[in-house]
Amino acid sequence: SFVFSTAQPPILAAMIARIVRNFQEGAYDDRMLHLRSNAEFLRSKMESLGRQSTSQSAIVPFLIGDARDALDMSKHLETNGFDVRAIRPPTVAEGSSRLRITVHSCHSTESIARLLATVLDADLHSRN
Repeated sequence: SFVFSTAQPPILAAMIARIVRNFQEGAYDDRMLHLRSNAEFLRSKMESLGRQSTSQSAIVPFLIGDARDALDMSKHLETNGFDVRAIRPPTVAEGSSRLRITVHSCHSTESIARLLATVLDADLHSRN
């Protein structure tokens, strides 16, 4: 017979409480500032390429349109060292497939710029 437990271990509550205290005490302020800066850098670079984003978070969608193209782009990015997922129907409406770019505080502006250059490179090759 199998015994299943759905309860979370008590240590998890203690860990979460400590993380909340760390946030309240400002322990992560520098990381949060860098995260916001990285997300803004990505959005501004996208805007300079004619790609608008209404996202105000560290998750920035990059609209592709066709589901197959979004999957191909995601695979191309993975081949080049980036973990960027394709989001496609039924999660989003038909014709609005996209890449879900998640920025982290550990990313450099150089790596974000390289990500966009890789996207543009793949986009140019797919049109030729």
